[in-house]
Amino acid sequence: MRALNQGKIPILLVFILAQAFYICTLAPTVLWGDDAMYQRRAAEFDVRNDNPWDHPVWVLPAALFARIPVGDPAFRTNLFTSVCAALAVAFTFGLVRRHTSSVGAGILGAGALGVSHCFWTHAVRTEVYSLNLFALALGLFLITHPDWGGGVAAAGLALGAAVANHVMMLIVLPAFLIIGIDRVVRREIRFTEGIGGLLVFALSLSAARLLLPPTYSLDVRAIHFLPKPEAIPGAIKTFLVYLLLQFPTPPCSLRLSEWAQIEAAGPSGSHSSRCSCSISSSPSGMTFPTSTCSTI
Repeated sequence: MRALNQGKIPILLVFILAQAFYICTLAPTVLWGDDAMYQRRAAEFDVRNDNPWDHPVWVLPAALFARIPVGDPAFRTNLFTSVCAALAVAFTFGLVRRHTSSVGAGILGAGALGVSHCFWTHAVRTEVYSLNLFALALGLFLITHPDWGGGVAAAGLALGAAVANHVMMLIVLPAFLIIGIDRVVRREIRFTEGIGGLLVFALSLSAARLLLPPTYSLDVRAIHFLPKPEAIPGAIKTFLVYLLLQFPTPPCSLRLSEWAQIEAAGPSGSHSSRCSCSISSSPSGMTFPTSTCSTI
């Protein structure tokens, strides 16, 4: 019990630090687009399931936060999103620490997730994805920590909530199944516990569908997801442009690494190379990382 409590305290501390960080960068009030729609639905307790983007499972806990007497209802739903994100960071820390036996690795892994562009963006505004990642991190943590309360059954419940909230989470089911089988083979969990987790997962999905039945139907066919051949070059170009816009550091790092190798090899004759990295703008207004080298 003492070891268990010691394991909980670092996770709690990481949660507090992550939550404080997100509060400092939290959107203060009403937003626009989907954010505004979800803020309104949480404030009005609107759990309709008329479209694939309604996400009534998210609305249920968000509506509770929307009634906390702090700020306006829009701020409260932003706060709910930040709490889910901070919990995801905390359980990611616990997961990494468990598999590496290193607190430092856990801090680096959780910190990298917490300040990554997409995660941080969705952590400080009203969106449904932070709840998904919290449920995913919690499920992975519990299935690898059977000594924690609930164990595999709680992991099944967390995964069921994630899938019920967003169908995108279906892609993680094979990974959970492989991890569960591995734990059973290693006798870290009992076979009956694994079956119990599967049953809880199925029951949670069934309960969500019964309590919040969808009133729409999806036409999901493979042809909808296959790109047209003539569109592939443009899609690759767009992907690379956005990659450079989002992450200017990698090409700069590669150029600096090349510069370091040149310096280590020594100057050729009386000449040496100098390289620098900068951000330049195109005539259309788009920015790109560029590097320049000169010989002196």
